[in-house]
Amino acid sequence: MWQEILEVLKEEEFISLQKLTNQFNITSSQLNEILLKLGNLGYQIEGNPYLGYRINKIPDRLFPWEIRYNLDTEIFGKKIYYFENVTSTQDIAFHLSCKDEGILIVAENQTKGRGRWGRGWLSFPYKGLYFSLIFKPQDSFKLSLLSLLLSVSVAEVIEEIFKIKIGIKWPNDLILENKKLAGILTEVCREKESVIVVGGIGVNVNNEKQELPPSGISLKEFFGGKINRLELLKEILRKIERNYVLFKEKKSYILEKWHRYNITLGKKVEVVLNNQKIEGIASALDEFGYLLVRKDNGEIERIANPQVFRQSL
Repeated sequence: MWQEILEVLKEEEFISLQKLTNQFNITSSQLNEILLKLGNLGYQIEGNPYLGYRINKIPDRLFPWEIRYNLDTEIFGKKIYYFENVTSTQDIAFHLSCKDEGILIVAENQTKGRGRWGRGWLSFPYKGLYFSLIFKPQDSFKLSLLSLLLSVSVAEVIEEIFKIKIGIKWPNDLILENKKLAGILTEVCREKESVIVVGGIGVNVNNEKQELPPSGISLKEFFGGKINRLELLKEILRKIERNYVLFKEKKSYILEKWHRYNITLGKKVEVVLNNQKIEGIASALDEFGYLLVRKDNGEIERIANPQVFRQSL
């Protein structure tokens, strides 16, 4: 019931004690207990003896009920697992055996956030977005294309909301002013009857400069002010769903979008693949999202999941 009362408090400027108790058929003491619970969760509720109650401030938390509030997606975010602290949201997804498509696992902090090849991702409590989504694409699906889809979706949202130019460094890094703003990790969870993929996303949102490595940047650092993480997450979920639906109808759709944000093609790159070093020019992506590198001798090397990837600025 307390969540229904919370929604009513959000929708009205002030609502009287009598109206609340009548509407929900509760006593004033029961209402006070609910208001106390909301206060303990971080909601700032103003009480006026003449006008009633209203919410002055919503806490900077990614509570499931807040994510669902006015979220108009059909696939992603219908079921949400929320954690204050986890090793990583990817670990939780695998622990859940991945289950249904569209499940969102979101955490306020990760103690062992990771990127490709197990590399660490620095997470700070209540500062960034750290979440994973479960996908059940078609059998012909290629893992690398989903990584591109997630990268493009996050880049589109940030560009649309903040009117800034984001670049995507193949395969999965979002770059702002030559520094890493966000990263994507896609992993196969189970592949028996169908392909199940967990897509993990980490975005530096309100991190302070001193909390990040020299190669990292946050939206707060760039803009100089605090960003609403909740609304940013909801916009990302909406965008991922729209792109995913179109992607399933036409695979090349996401490749066309990726080229708009590309900052890799045409650059000199250094790749370590199967413990062998490859150098050359990043010349193109193939239909599966793999990088084609033209070596000095003219040969083309197809790169799928490199252990190390570096590119010139």
